[in-house]
Amino acid sequence: MKPSLLLFAFVLSSILGSAQIFNTNYVFPSSSVPDYQDRSTMKATELVNEKEIITVGFALEPNSNSKNDLILTKTAADNGQVIWMNRYGLPGFDEKGFGLTLSYDKKHVIVAGTAEDKDNPGDWNALAMKVEITTGNVVWSTQHGKTDSYEEFRMVEQTYPGPFFPSNPTYCFIGRTTLGDEVKAAIYASGIFDFDGSEQWANFYIDAELFPKVFDLTFQMVRSNDGENFIMSGTRYEDNKPSDLFTFGISPFNGAITDKYIWYDVDEKNQYEGALCTVVVDNFNGYGLAGTTRNPGGSLNEAITVLWLKDDRSVINTHYYAENGHPNNEGLSIYQNTQEIKTFDVYTSNTRNIQSPGFLNVDLDGPINYFITYDQDIEFNDLDPTAMVRTRYGYTAKALHNNGNGYKLAGLDEFGRTECAELSEMDLKEREAKFDAREYKAEQFGEDKKRDMEIKEVHGKWILCDGSDGDSFKYEASEDAEVSSASTFSAYPNPVNEMDREFIISYNMEQSSEAILEVYNALGQRVFTNLEMLNAGGDQISISTELFSPGINFVVLRAGNEVVYQQKVVKE
Repeated sequence: MKPSLLLFAFVLSSILGSAQIFNTNYVFPSSSVPDYQDRSTMKATELVNEKEIITVGFALEPNSNSKNDLILTKTAADNGQVIWMNRYGLPGFDEKGFGLTLSYDKKHVIVAGTAEDKDNPGDWNALAMKVEITTGNVVWSTQHGKTDSYEEFRMVEQTYPGPFFPSNPTYCFIGRTTLGDEVKAAIYASGIFDFDGSEQWANFYIDAELFPKVFDLTFQMVRSNDGENFIMSGTRYEDNKPSDLFTFGISPFNGAITDKYIWYDVDEKNQYEGALCTVVVDNFNGYGLAGTTRNPGGSLNEAITVLWLKDDRSVINTHYYAENGHPNNEGLSIYQNTQEIKTFDVYTSNTRNIQSPGFLNVDLDGPINYFITYDQDIEFNDLDPTAMVRTRYGYTAKALHNNGNGYKLAGLDEFGRTECAELSEMDLKEREAKFDAREYKAEQFGEDKKRDMEIKEVHGKWILCDGSDGDSFKYEASEDAEVSSASTFSAYPNPVNEMDREFIISYNMEQSSEAILEVYNALGQRVFTNLEMLNAGGDQISISTELFSPGINFVVLRAGNEVVYQQKVVKE
């Protein structure tokens, strides 16, 4: 453990205060939703603007033991207070939500899931939805797939990086499909148009060597370090063999396979999950891969397994972590820490009290810095953790009530602190990993189907971790916060030459406002981002010209949901 790093975590937590640290339980009364289940949800939460997040999942329909409705909840990012909450679906039909991303116009979320076909009951199609952030109203919902097969979208991301894209951009959806008795399941991907939810392309992917034995299930994806492709991760099952973690790359523009399908044989026991993050340290680019394996040596206990991968996704090192005496130690999410960039943050399932979450910080080369668990004496703390996502304040973690009556959101700082957290212990052991690459072949697949989704408000209450009750879920939809206007913006020098050291943005604001400063290259790849305070009156922001690539670059200032200034900058 690094005492200085841990002390810094506590000091920063004290300085930041409770504005970004909260621990809130959301409980549905039986009169509204008798049971809430989304134990398959992986990526579940998205920061949609500076102040709000949206969470996706699914819940059983009232008076139903098998049919679900898709659930979306908008909450305040700094305290977890609910702004609106809706469920979507047709009575008597099954709908589930697994992932979401922010739309290009910043006014909607794009949702990935699955839905039962109303014209062919028992047939599930991959579901795509576009939903207004302000109200929760559905702009469009479409279903994709083939009759008599099961399809689901688990993840969705914007196809075009940066703010500059064609007039009708697309989103890349990733999930799985069943293809009859010969194939258990295959990876399924599709490009969906922003305008109406129709398909640009659709593929499923079959292992050319092992067909028809393989069952691949995707869990998470990130944009590759070159910004051009998506890398997905998940679990690979083979008949009569242990499962393996895998990574797999595709082009979001046409679904073409961009590189090898790579699988990781960590030991002879089963492995699953597969959370992925990009890693940038000094001049090194790579990936972090977190999953779950059985402990070696014949034990059935599970261990959090963390792999540090090169840019080609070959293995640099592998370690596993387990708290002794608890059978389930699962890695659910992994991120590179922004304060200490040579460390990983891993959101875990650790059964100190059935399945309560934990937060593990480790060096990239393996040693543990600290491990945080969440107070076992809290009411309703018997929780199944599902995901952790990065927000402006650090992270938002999600978990489910083990009794099926609701779920939990916790606002964590960059070091995993929340009001109900305490330090714990976890053991580290070395282990070896083997990796191999196999070819995939892609086949065209998919059909468009339109279907309107009914919306019904969900009622309930939220309970703080100290047991106190909060307000009802029944809130009026909030309008987006107003953005401060500026009287003038100017920037120089432009063009920039090799003698220039700084690019200066001068402004005059009517009132102070926070803004996000971003720099993009000519390919639309974001190369720099920073939070700036635009002070009332006249002031300026300076940017190092080393951030600019030769040729065309773009500088963007975002305040709230609006772009308040953007400039094309030429570096000679």
